[in-house]
Amino acid sequence: MLFEYWSHAASFLPMRQFRYALPVMHAISAKGKHWYEVDEELKAAVLQTITAEGPKYARDFETPTLSTGVMWNWKPAKKALHELFMEGKLTVISREGFQRLYDLPQRFVPTYVDTSLPSYDEYLWFCIKGAIKAHGLCTIPEIRYQKLFSARELEQVINEKIEEKELVRVRVGGSKSIYLSQPTVLSGLPPRYSRQIHLLSPFDNAVIQRKRVKELFGFEYQTEIYYPAQKRVYGYFSMPILYGTEFIGRMDPKAHRDKHLLEIKNIVFEPSVKITDALVGKLKAKIKAFTIFNDCNNFLVKNSEPSFLHKVLNEP
Repeated sequence: MLFEYWSHAASFLPMRQFRYALPVMHAISAKGKHWYEVDEELKAAVLQTITAEGPKYARDFETPTLSTGVMWNWKPAKKALHELFMEGKLTVISREGFQRLYDLPQRFVPTYVDTSLPSYDEYLWFCIKGAIKAHGLCTIPEIRYQKLFSARELEQVINEKIEEKELVRVRVGGSKSIYLSQPTVLSGLPPRYSRQIHLLSPFDNAVIQRKRVKELFGFEYQTEIYYPAQKRVYGYFSMPILYGTEFIGRMDPKAHRDKHLLEIKNIVFEPSVKITDALVGKLKAKIKAFTIFNDCNNFLVKNSEPSFLHKVLNEP
């Protein structure tokens, strides 16, 4: 079972981790806001309505006319719902498209779930282990990303765990950064990685830390989803292409499910990539699998860099 909350971004998290969201909820509640300044009377009224009447969408509250269509120009009630959600006074119990359905957490969280507040050190250790599980190894700034604790507090727990041999410091290649990992993670690494193709989401753990990707892999990546169309270089949903342990390029797909066609608007390889028959064969097989995954029957690559690549990939 999952619950929705903010992790490194808006996330679906295992319900067994619910108690580790509580320190964040309490901190935001004490601070008085997450993103928005919202009238306390409005928040109280929204909370009271849901308490008395049951789950509500933002659309269930009065909708004033907005002067612009800007994404973050939310109506007051929607802002109140977001702040109550971040404070833990409301939770999301389901979605209809992008519309969240809000209710009281005590009516949603199963009674068997541990909802006790973890100690501060316990919470910090949970964040450290979570970052290492997601990335294999990470730096202190990466562990602190989108978190509410200081580097000093974190370092104290890290030093204790290093003395207990539950953490180790690691250096990678020519990187100047000091990384942290766990002995069990490092001992479990395979001696070598197979050269397989992976098409990654722009929000995949492997690329969500942009500075880290550049430092470790020399790959400059930025999702262009939030860019105006005229400022996009690689495409709206440009997905990093990982080949073994090397980021070799980006692919911008769009599924036309009514036509059962996966359109690849653009594939761009890094200039240093050596294009071989083996690489092209693996990429084509991965695109075919991705096509099926998206409920499509065929794919069509429109553009590529180098320019000959899309012709090769489109061949039967």
